Amino acid sequence: MAYGTDPDHVGDLRIPQGAGPHRVAVLIHGGFWRDHWTRDLMDGAAADLVSHGFATWNIEYRRVGNGGGWPATLEDVGHAIDHLSEIAPQHDLDLDDVTVIGHSAGGHLAHWAAGRQSLPEGAPGSSPRVVSSRTIGLAPVFDLAAAHERNLGDGAVESFLRRGPGDQRYSLASPHHLQPLAGEQHIVHGSGDEAVPIELSLDSGIPVVVLEGVDHFALIDPSHQAWAAVVDLLD
Repeated sequence: MAYGTDPDHVGDLRIPQGAGPHRVAVLIHGGFWRDHWTRDLMDGAAADLVSHGFATWNIEYRRVGNGGGWPATLEDVGHAIDHLSEIAPQHDLDLDDVTVIGHSAGGHLAHWAAGRQSLPEGAPGSSPRVVSSRTIGLAPVFDLAAAHERNLGDGAVESFLRRGPGDQRYSLASPHHLQPLAGEQHIVHGSGDEAVPIELSLDSGIPVVVLEGVDHFALIDPSHQAWAAVVDLLD
C-alpha cells in the first residue's frame, strides 16, 4: 500500500481476524538508515503481532543510497505514520491505541516519531496527525551524538545526517534531545548486542528491559524467547 509517490513510500498493512476497532502496531526496520536492508526484516514480527490481534503497518522509507538520509528519511517516517489517519476508517483502526515498534536505526526512528510534537514548525516530521500511545525501541540508536562518537555502523550517523556533531540536525533528529516523548516509552536490549551497545539504551532515561546474552537480531525473531519480552510490553 502506497503512502506517497516514491517507490519506497509503501507499507504492508495486515488486519487481524475479527471485528474492529483494531489496535495498531507500526513496524520500522533498521539497517543504520542504509538501503541494504528493507522492511522484510520485520515480516515475522508483523505476522506474529497480527496473531495477537494487532493490525500491523510495516513501513518502508527512503534510506541512504536511494534518496534517503536527512531530511527524507524523517519526512517519510512521519508521513507513513500519519497515513494511518487516512486509512483508519476503511480498516477500522483504533488510532487511540497505536504502538510504534522499531529495531536498531528503526528504533531511533520510532522514538523520534514520539517526539515529533516537540519539533519546531517546518522541521522534518513536524506537526504530526497521528501520535502513538506507546513506543518500543528494540536496541534503538537513541542518542545520535553518542552513536557518532562510537562510530556505529562505520560512520552511519554522519552519512544519515550529512553533518557532524554540534549541527542543529542532531537536536532535530535525535530522540535524546526531544524528550519528553509522547506516550509510554520502552526499550528492549540484549546485553550481547555487538551492533548497538546496550550502554546507549541504559543512558537514555527510558525504562530498559535487559535481556542477558541476547544479540542484535534475536529481538525481531518471533521464534526466539527474546520476542516474548516485546509482546509482554503490549499487554
